[in-house]
Amino acid sequence: MRHGLPVAGAKVIARNLGTSETREVTADAEGEYRFLELPAGEYEVSAVAPGLQEARVSRVRVEVGAETIIGVKLSQVKDRQDTVTVVETVPLVETSSTTLSQVVDRQLVQELPLNGRDFGKLVALTPGVTVEGSGVAGSEKGFGQFNINGNRDRSK
Repeated sequence: MRHGLPVAGAKVIARNLGTSETREVTADAEGEYRFLELPAGEYEVSAVAPGLQEARVSRVRVEVGAETIIGVKLSQVKDRQDTVTVVETVPLVETSSTTLSQVVDRQLVQELPLNGRDFGKLVALTPGVTVEGSGVAGSEKGFGQFNINGNRDRSK
């Protein structure tokens, strides 16, 4: 494995150590970059690219009329921390059993306003249940009649 290869699109920053002036360029497709007309002085050159740690070269001397060549090596992969959140969900279709059932949550039973405190009215909360339209289910004489998934109340 080779380290320090040119990185296309890396951002390269030159900071003059005497004046703190900065210049920024972006490396081309071959990973090459040039600072044109950079004033003479001592510079710190740094390079950054996505997924890699910042690389820095200190005390680069730029002279008038001379071409200064430096290679900033981006080779260290940045420490990466990914977060995975797992959320448990109830399946929409029960595939492990052919039995139909429903549990009415305790908090729901306590907080719903039930006329006459008739627990039989809670059956209407179950998917696939329809209460008989004759009003018998709403009567005060006892447990009401209802259909589950189209079956009559007297079906076995």
